[in-house]
Amino acid sequence: MERPADRYTTKNPLKFRLPGEAAWRHGTVENMSQSGLLFSTWERPPEIGAKLEVYFSADGEGPGRRVATAYVVRRVLHCWPDPSVRVAVQFAEMEPPPRARAEDGAAEDKKHRGGRA
Repeated sequence: MERPADRYTTKNPLKFRLPGEAAWRHGTVENMSQSGLLFSTWERPPEIGAKLEVYFSADGEGPGRRVATAYVVRRVLHCWPDPSVRVAVQFAEMEPPPRARAEDGAAEDKKHRGGRA
């Protein structure tokens, strides 16, 4: 079976929570694509079908941090020597990186000034 999007292996930190939860849970991105990601966590995993807020960075650090709404589509439980849980999520919505939002705002400001910088 062919995957709909190319996946990229990474080991970047990730935070996730159910909407309305105050505390973030932590995990590590295992791989990602434009349509979703796979992460591992030692914390209480979300149930299949749960809606999550996910906070991560494609490059591991800096202004590329993304916030996404995602749905859990699969969980894989492991045993010793790695008792973490792997969680696959599919993106429903994603905010653009802060850098892209800033560039969009600068272009909009320039448009309102009649194209003058």
